Amino acid sequence: MSDISLAVCDGARRMTYAELAAVRGISPASAKRLPQRHHWGRQTGNDGVTRVTVPLSALVKPAQTKEKSVAPDSESMSPVTAATQRVSSSDVTGDVIDDVAPLVIPVTEALENAFEELRATIADLRQRLDHERDRADRAQSRVDELYTALADAVAAEHIAAGEASALRTQAEERRTWRVLRRLCWALRPLLVIILTFAAMPTEAGSAPREPPSCRLYIAVQRQCTLGSCGGRRLHRLKHECLRDGGGQP
Repeated sequence: MSDISLAVCDGARRMTYAELAAVRGISPASAKRLPQRHHWGRQTGNDGVTRVTVPLSALVKPAQTKEKSVAPDSESMSPVTAATQRVSSSDVTGDVIDDVAPLVIPVTEALENAFEELRATIADLRQRLDHERDRADRAQSRVDELYTALADAVAAEHIAAGEASALRTQAEERRTWRVLRRLCWALRPLLVIILTFAAMPTEAGSAPREPPSCRLYIAVQRQCTLGSCGGRRLHRLKHECLRDGGGQP
């Protein structure tokens, strides 16, 4: 049997993956993915080799589609050769993707890993930012509490200063009243003497003067009217006045 299997019905050929890779000029891995993408039939023989049913239109190298040449007369070509000249752009694109995929996949994986690392870094930075915001909020709350406590302390100090001033004013008033009361008590005897002399007659032709004991009795009696005298002393002065001939006091 030749390297390439014989043609089958409906313009197709049964080939192994190695034969498909050789005809298409692609890698063995691409040759295995190509039947899966186009849903070509596959069959495993008794020798354990898997063969796929490949349309004749797919038996052409991708590079041949880019060459510019004059197409030969279809009447001079065999049906197999004419079928191999017709290749769709989708087949060529699929082959190019299969060849480029091994080069692109590592780069894509590296980009995905870098993106995951960047996402993790952003999440960590966001968590740190939230933590710092919480710290700033707690610090601001503490500052507000301190400002409130300071305002309360200043208000309490003003209240205490007002109360202290009021207490000092009351103390000064009480001290002034005590001084005035002491002064009044100190001036009472002098006031009694002044009233006594004021009651004495001043004209020469007036009645005879009373004895000193009677005048003293009268002065003490007047002092008693002010609320400061002794009963025994007043009684004794009364007897002295009667004894000195002062008459009925």
